[in-house]
Formats: sequence, C-alpha cells, structure tokens
Amino acid sequence: MSDDFIELSGNDTEAERLLSIALEFENASAPLSSDYVRRSFYANIQSDESARKAFMRDRQKLVLCGVVISLVAKDGTKSGWTINKEATFANPCALNAKEALAIDLACSPLASDPSFPYAGELRQALAKIDRAFDARTPVRLTKVDASRPSALPTLEQAASQHMGVEVSYQKADGSTVQRMLGVLGFYPLRGNTYVVAMNLDQREVDPHVYNTARIQTAKVHKSRTYEIPVDFDVRDYIRLPFQLGPRKYTARFFVPANVARSMQVASRGRGVFSTAPGSGLMWDVDVSNTCDAASWAISQGIRPVLPRELATSYRSLLEGALRNAK
Repeated sequence: MSDDFIELSGNDTEAERLLSIALEFENASAPLSSDYVRRSFYANIQSDESARKAFMRDRQKLVLCGVVISLVAKDGTKSGWTINKEATFANPCALNAKEALAIDLACSPLASDPSFPYAGELRQALAKIDRAFDARTPVRLTKVDASRPSALPTLEQAASQHMGVEVSYQKADGSTVQRMLGVLGFYPLRGNTYVVAMNLDQREVDPHVYNTARIQTAKVHKSRTYEIPVDFDVRDYIRLPFQLGPRKYTARFFVPANVARSMQVASRGRGVFSTAPGSGLMWDVDVSNTCDAASWAISQGIRPVLPRELATSYRSLLEGALRNAK
C-alpha cells in the first residue's frame, strides 16, 4: 500500500508542479484567474503574497523551458493568466520530422511504463505528434502490458481529440450500463487506471470516476465533441486507497504535528483539515473500506478517532502486528 505514496524529493516536487502548471495552461481555453492559480497550485502556502512570489518564481523557471505565461485582460474589469503563444516555444510547427522521431524514441519507455503517473498524458502528446507528421510513433509499436485495459487506448484517443466515446461499463453490482462519455483526465491508483469523464447525454451532471478495467467496450464518436471545463482539475477527483467503492461514513483522524505537512500532501486534497487541541491536526475524510483505512492510517503515522468501528480495526491491526513480531 505504501507504493501508492512514494515520498518525492524537493526537485521532484518542483518538477511535478511546473509540469502541472504547463499542462493546465496549455489545455485552458480561457485565461486563468490569479485566485484559480492560487487554489490549484499554491494552496499549501499560507499567505497570498508568498503564493504570488512562488508563482512568479515558477513562471521564471518555465521561461527556461520555453513556456511563457503572461497576464492579459480577461474581461472588462478582470485580468487572467495565459500562455503567450507568440513567445512560447511549444509550437507544433517548430519540430521537423527528425526531431519528432527523436522525441518519440526518448519518451516511449515512459509512455509504456504503467508505474509512470503521466504515462497517459504522454501517450496523448505523442499521438498529437503522430497526427502532425502523419506517422506512427514507436509508442504504438511497443509491447502492451497484458494487464492494461483494452479500452484505454480508445479512451486516450478520444481524450486527445475531445471526441465522445460510447462505452459499455460494468458497475460494482455486476450490471452493465451504456454511457456516452467526454473524457476529462486519467489517474493511476493501486495498479488500476481511473478515468474522470462527463456524461455527454446529461451535461448538467457532474463528472464521474470510472475504473477503466470495467469498461468492456469503447467506441469513438467523431460527431460528439466537447470542451473541457476551464475549472476542471483531475486532482479534485483522485481517491485514496480506502475510498474505492460507495461512501460508508466520514472518519476523523488525529494527525500529529510531525507528520502534518506530509499528510497534507498524501491526502491528495481529499477531506478537511482543522486544528486539533494541543498540537497537530484533525482530518475528516470519507471512507469506503474500514480495514483499508485503518491500514493506511498506520502507514501514514496517524490515528483514527471516529467512528468506533474504525478505531477498533486500527487497534486490532496494531495488536496483530505486535503478536507477529514476538
């Protein structure tokens, strides 16, 4: 279970943040407000001024990568941030065929590695190179992992072109439903790939999370196009290992001060933190599986407070571990 949460170095965290910022702005259909940037990338920074300076430093680093983010007029009274297309090097016409092939060869191993969290996004980017140069990338020629859901390539194709995909999905109770989905994003968890998508036949319904392993068939519909909402962030939909399945209850954990910072990262934005009496934090979060929640709490160094069912499972796991250690 600890494999789901590998502690990143400072450089890894910075690189992940810069990549996330670049992808967010590249996919945005309209300028992003300063408040949105603050919430999305600097929520862990206490003051607005410190967050503003951090964003300024990140923009300077992105310039070195060829990505220029500028402030532009958003409407009559507000302004927003957007990629400066003229100053940014990320221009599809800037690559020649030889350079595109070099990128394909360099990125293919990562795009085919199921443990790489951005493998799906990378495959989508290489698929765009395919279309630009009318060629097949080496990614499509690499051996496909037998455990990789058969529908995933179709979902990725649909996502890269913003086209609807009709799927046959097996629900947890064994029944099958048909959906016309607009794919918004992907994320990995416990060896599975989850897709966040909206139902194109019911546009007012919020996006849902689907396990790609349960998608039995998938077919792209070129006539059904869609736009990704400007405020969409896949991180808002990422679940924790004990949140797979229907919500069972809301649990409360005590988070000691010495792990408070790492827990705010490990929580992936799920739940609500509040100040605990004395030192540390309280964390309220939805739980689907009691045993998994107790195990995850032990691995993170936090302690369940409520409900009693979870606290009892937590103590039982600890007592069992102590007995086995003797």
